[in-house]
Amino acid sequence: MVRPEEFTTQEGIERTADALNAASAWGAEHGVTVGYHNHHWELASRVGGRHALEVLADLLDPAVVLEVDVYWAAVGGADVPSLLGRLGERVQFLHVKDGPATLGEPMTAVGSGTLPIPDILAAAPQARRVVELDSCATDIFDALADSLAYLRSVEGR
Repeated sequence: MVRPEEFTTQEGIERTADALNAASAWGAEHGVTVGYHNHHWELASRVGGRHALEVLADLLDPAVVLEVDVYWAAVGGADVPSLLGRLGERVQFLHVKDGPATLGEPMTAVGSGTLPIPDILAAAPQARRVVELDSCATDIFDALADSLAYLRSVEGR
């Protein structure tokens, strides 16, 4: 994990991009794709008026995959559908979670929290969906089943 402090300055973000780009080049030689999964701090921190995650994305080699965790993006203060629109095709995976979007509070099944899940999904149609719950207010397996059912109903699958 990259330290949160690295996302508070342009120089720190550049160091992070350099490390990820080097890892990606090494990985490519070994058949491995490198991706970056955000936390809340890459969105809470702004550099040059932009979310630090967006600054990072501009510095990454196109081979580095973005895995946007929509819950942590919301906790960090991002308008998630707008963020996904700006990141565009770089986003290959959406870590779909839901809940109150408050740091320290447990998550809920997707579709039962505060995130605008249909808008989020529509903003990144190319991205594969990954249901991920770090902590949950209910039984985790029930929440996963409910999340899957909700996603299938929203996306017509």
